[in-house]
Amino acid sequence: KKLTDQKKIKLDYNINNLQPNLEIKITIDQSNNKKITSFLFPVSRTEKIQLTKSRRGQGIFKANVRLVEDHCRVTGVTNIKHLRASHIKPWSVSSKEEKLDGFNGLLLSPHVDHLFDRGFISFKNGGDLLVSKELNPIVLEQWNIEDSTNVGAFKANQGKYLEFHRDVVFQG
Repeated sequence: KKLTDQKKIKLDYNINNLQPNLEIKITIDQSNNKKITSFLFPVSRTEKIQLTKSRRGQGIFKANVRLVEDHCRVTGVTNIKHLRASHIKPWSVSSKEEKLDGFNGLLLSPHVDHLFDRGFISFKNGGDLLVSKELNPIVLEQWNIEDSTNVGAFKANQGKYLEFHRDVVFQG
């Protein structure tokens, strides 16, 4: 039997004791009769405040990084709309101060941020690009990134964060 409209089912129990009142929305696409399921999680007032603070923190962090960096060191892109403020020492393991410290960040093009964030690339304090053995060299070739690149020396205050990245994140 074809369903022609949306149906909502409210579940009034916890899933893994994590989320009460999970709402599941099931939509049937009439053009191909495929079922699309969406899970909607209600957000409490406290969660909204935490999310807002997190987004504000990201804005503050990016502004702080812009005081230290003005372009992607790998691609040369300068337009801030096309750059991400990437934590050198990951946000998840940084102290409150480190999370907002502009020296703990780089402005990176999204594809470079992807490689850096996942530890496929890192940098020496003097600016030499380090490339993980885990990264297929074809990726760098396709993105026109030279594996022998020197992106320029980093500031002394960035050194401790880069050392952490090399020791913990980088897949050497």
